Amino acid sequence: MTPKQIENQLDKKQATVNANFPQGHWMANKEHLMKFYEWNTFFRRNLDMYARWYFGFKLYPYQHVEIYQANINTTTVIIGSRATAKSYWAAQTACCVASLYPKSEVVICSATKKAARLIVNEKIRNKLMPESAMLRREIETIIDNQNDTTIKFRNGSTIVVLPALDTSRGARSTFIIYEEFRQIDKFIVDSVISPMQEVRPTPYKDEYPELVEEPKDAYISSAWYTSHWMADVVKDAYNDMINDKPSFLLGLDYSVSLAHKIKTRELILKDKKKFDPMTYRIEYLNEMIRENSAAFFSHQMFTDKQKSKKPFYP
Repeated sequence: MTPKQIENQLDKKQATVNANFPQGHWMANKEHLMKFYEWNTFFRRNLDMYARWYFGFKLYPYQHVEIYQANINTTTVIIGSRATAKSYWAAQTACCVASLYPKSEVVICSATKKAARLIVNEKIRNKLMPESAMLRREIETIIDNQNDTTIKFRNGSTIVVLPALDTSRGARSTFIIYEEFRQIDKFIVDSVISPMQEVRPTPYKDEYPELVEEPKDAYISSAWYTSHWMADVVKDAYNDMINDKPSFLLGLDYSVSLAHKIKTRELILKDKKKFDPMTYRIEYLNEMIRENSAAFFSHQMFTDKQKSKKPFYP
């Protein structure tokens, strides 16, 4: 589109934003403003291209699909086997959303804070930032201690790490990533984490109510037994997706890690010898195992009884 065609689609306030900048500023130029609108619109419609072109992240084809779908849907569910880069996807998507949407409040939630902090430290700080000069420019500071793990962006966005505990009450989010959500208690999700969601605090909410953005949820995990509540999340996402609702479900087995040389055939066979058949089906074949209908006890019943109500600390 030409700058004139873009301008014709804007209202009076949008078309004169350049007047708010001092003379000599790059954005004071009307043509520059139109280019900004064009690229901003393109990237918000194609978040995977933002990750690839702007940040320079190296993406496999299936990772393009993951990032793209997470941006255009309000619910994303990814069930993947070992070595399908689920945590890497979480790190890349969190950075893209925080950078492209000012004042975003991205929350990475895990069963333990240590597990969620790995995404910030191992993936974002140690891998993505050294490879991307643009990401280093976007991030203002990283706070990482026992009480607070937060990445602050120059545009006012944040990425916050929270454990799935009752003590996490009070936080707010516009995008929640549930990391390895099969390990998270359903009661905590419903009573503490999910109520954090709010609309992104943009200046146009009152003037343009039709442009208000829905908060988003992303669930990532390896497979588990169908008696777990994650089976309901998978089922709901599947039903919504085939009925053209804003949900996306993706399953990834070991063939993905083989195709992209993340793991070798010999390494997977070596692990197969160590695992019992059930564990191998869950961890590598990515199967949601269903208990025998004739079983007197379900796997969930045993799991619930393994939780110590009064642990003793020496």
